[in-house]
Amino acid sequence: SNVTSTPMTLALTGDEQFAARRIAADTTHVVATSGSSYQVSVSPSRRVVVVGASSTSYETGDGVETVALDGGWVFTGSSQPTGSARFAAIDLTATTPTAHTVDSGALYSLAVSGNHVFAGGYDSNGGAVFIFDIATRTAPALLRTVALPFNVVFYKLLPLGATHLIGISPDADEGGVSHDVVVIDRTDLEALTVVANVDVPNFTPLDATLDGTTLYLSGGDDGVVAVDLSDPDTPVIGDRVDTPGVSHGLAISATHELAVADGSCGLTFIHTTDINHLIVRGTQSLPGNAYDVAARGGGQLAVA
Repeated sequence: SNVTSTPMTLALTGDEQFAARRIAADTTHVVATSGSSYQVSVSPSRRVVVVGASSTSYETGDGVETVALDGGWVFTGSSQPTGSARFAAIDLTATTPTAHTVDSGALYSLAVSGNHVFAGGYDSNGGAVFIFDIATRTAPALLRTVALPFNVVFYKLLPLGATHLIGISPDADEGGVSHDVVVIDRTDLEALTVVANVDVPNFTPLDATLDGTTLYLSGGDDGVVAVDLSDPDTPVIGDRVDTPGVSHGLAISATHELAVADGSCGLTFIHTTDINHLIVRGTQSLPGNAYDVAARGGGQLAVA
């Protein structure tokens, strides 16, 4: 793959059209992108803004849909048309952060695992998983594009241990079959294998997070659902609970506690000791609409 390296300039956004849609965070940085989220309008200004401890920000350019943080690096994916869609790796610890980009298909989700990043999206042939090699982070490479056996887009990808990948899609394929939760065996990167495919009844997943081997799904007006993945080949659907608002982003906020970005209601907290009996503990109101949430550590949450 051909890598393009572009130095980034420091700036505050100064952009009244910027509206955060997806967020990633660690103890040092908060990364927000104004790209799309399923069933949520796209911000007129689509870029990624990284806010560090000094409250300054970096801008990588337009078209960014999804972000991930790992070890002081931010990874971004764009959904621009095939030929210009890009995967980028950016070292936030550098004096002048540089975006190292490589062409790919349209990207909507990223999952970092060791020396690889898995991305959900599509190319000219339909829904796919893209595998990037980030062993040398200044020179990311697209290893391969794996076509899915059904034409859907994963709006969320999550690594489950070292051997599996969880894909979340709100889409139905051409035959009208839903693929809400797809479990993929990634033991052999040259032969990704779908081992389970779950359709949650009367539910459209918008986002997801993992707590150990328990998967939590948000479904907008459909609430939140738990799925037991202790046996990845045989997922078991647990309880479903309604939230006061419209559930989107999810984060593990404490032991046995799930934080839900709940639209105009703010943040809703769910007690998860028993995944067959989820309990809404309360809601913290926030200004605006909460679309996504990420845990920063130390009991802190970042909300977009």
